[in-house]
Amino acid sequence: MSTYSTNLKVQLIGTGEENNTWGTVTNNAFSNVFEQAIVGYATVNFSSDANTTLTLTDGNTSQTARNLYLNLTSSGSLTATRDLIIPNNQAGTAPIQKLYIVKNATTGSQSIRVIGASGTGTTIPNGATMMVYSNGTNVVDVITNITSLTLTNALPVTSGGTGVTTSTGSGSVVLSTSGTLTTPRLAGSSTGYSTFASSNASTTNYTITFPAENMTTGFRNIPNTGTKTSSYTLAVGDVGKYVQVGASGSIVVPNSTFADGDVVSVINTNSTSINITCNTTTANISGVTTAKGGGGVVVLGAYGVASVIFYSSTACVISGAVT
Repeated sequence: MSTYSTNLKVQLIGTGEENNTWGTVTNNAFSNVFEQAIVGYATVNFSSDANTTLTLTDGNTSQTARNLYLNLTSSGSLTATRDLIIPNNQAGTAPIQKLYIVKNATTGSQSIRVIGASGTGTTIPNGATMMVYSNGTNVVDVITNITSLTLTNALPVTSGGTGVTTSTGSGSVVLSTSGTLTTPRLAGSSTGYSTFASSNASTTNYTITFPAENMTTGFRNIPNTGTKTSSYTLAVGDVGKYVQVGASGSIVVPNSTFADGDVVSVINTNSTSINITCNTTTANISGVTTAKGGGGVVVLGAYGVASVIFYSSTACVISGAVT
């Protein structure tokens, strides 16, 4: 009684069997089994948009599942990753143990997973050719490590490469096609500002505008808005700066102009005091309960410095050499 090999299911001739026919059986084993397993090429067509199962039966006949190279095609475009399911061994208990070279030439852009009755299988991207091995438990990628590799063409960026074949520079390599890198800095433009645009989820980008100022490490200087020699009404552009008051100058604090957290400093460079008229609804001298809002006057002493700090658009506190 004939028996069959575990994985390729080739007929094994027992002692005294196949009298006068053993040559035919043996020749069929070599041409239909061993040659297919070593150098055979076969096409497997996914005739429908579904998984395809290879079959392998006992005997020395030509069978697709025995071939080394499997070219996978499809009758139409696949809509999802499909499985190429390899057959079980002669005992029917586990996938056969065999080496395969598989090319995913199916129509469309879907991957094909080569898998057996067990394991997670190996996925072959569309258009790719891979060498896989069914070890009786799972179908795995044959090549997992390469000590040296030379490519005829540059590996594209989409495949994890650089897309170039030459490079320039020393130390850390600079690619010959790299963009020019410059030191990030703030620099005044022709309009006096530098802007940075940041993408966000909305349809409009936010733009952050920085004044064109010289900045150094350490404390930032306080910009001067210029010397005022007549009555001057504070403006939003004075926030974060100091207003210098010269001879015959005075200051007016307007109502409903500034926002919570705005600060304007005032410096009196005269040998006599100057007036600061508070038109905000609420105004107080720091540490004093007397109301100065609604047109009240705060006196800034000679060569005195004061800071006007707003805690709302209609309220402020004035600190410094004031009464």
